[in-house]
Amino acid sequence: MKPSKTSEAMEKSKKRLHFRIGYKSLAFASDKIMRTNSFFSGSEVSQDWPSQLAIPSRSVRLSHVFSQYYRLGGVHAHLRLHHQFDRSLGIDSSFLITQETQNRPQEEPRIYFLGLNDRSTIRLMRRRFQIAIERTKPEVAIYHYGGGDPALLTDLDGASRRILDLTCNFPNLDSWLQPRARLFDGILSVSQSACKIAQKALPNWDSRRIQWWPQPIMLPSNLARSSKPPKPLVPGYAKRIIRPQKRVE
Repeated sequence: MKPSKTSEAMEKSKKRLHFRIGYKSLAFASDKIMRTNSFFSGSEVSQDWPSQLAIPSRSVRLSHVFSQYYRLGGVHAHLRLHHQFDRSLGIDSSFLITQETQNRPQEEPRIYFLGLNDRSTIRLMRRRFQIAIERTKPEVAIYHYGGGDPALLTDLDGASRRILDLTCNFPNLDSWLQPRARLFDGILSVSQSACKIAQKALPNWDSRRIQWWPQPIMLPSNLARSSKPPKPLVPGYAKRIIRPQKRVE
């Protein structure tokens, strides 16, 4: 028997409610954990940066942490480039993807899919993350914001150095950063405004610990040129624009 429209509407309403409850619970737990110093026992970064930061002559084990890998987005494209070229640069990289499941074959297990969703508990997230991170044993961990709150995971990664990649500028970024700053050695961002907010929010940080990561526009080599006198090139912006995160700066 086909379900009635009323039962379908009730089911949709339940799913929306579960999502809101799950999201709020995660946010509440994250903020509560940030206020509990004992949770981070042994997880804070060293305070000797950058005096003892050296570039090793051997391959470095590095793990990227993000929410998705195969979708068509900016961070996803960067991760796939890392997967393709990191080893040629002396970086033994692995990828911990929180919100996708393994649905494609891999030549070797460099990508670990945790298969989490909006209904997953913090306990399940930490357990799956711990299993994956123990297999990769990174020396450096990069948390691309969007893979969940890194404050829930950093005590498990065992990394000597930890980097936060701010993929965008979002509301209340300064208040979000301040209690989490002690977990990271440095911050990278493609957004100049996000870097400025981070520098203002963390005045005691050395300025070199916060770096803008410019993204150049790569023009095709076979781009047709008009025979008329050259005019200024006007690039177009073909992407979703969500304020304030996706505005053109």
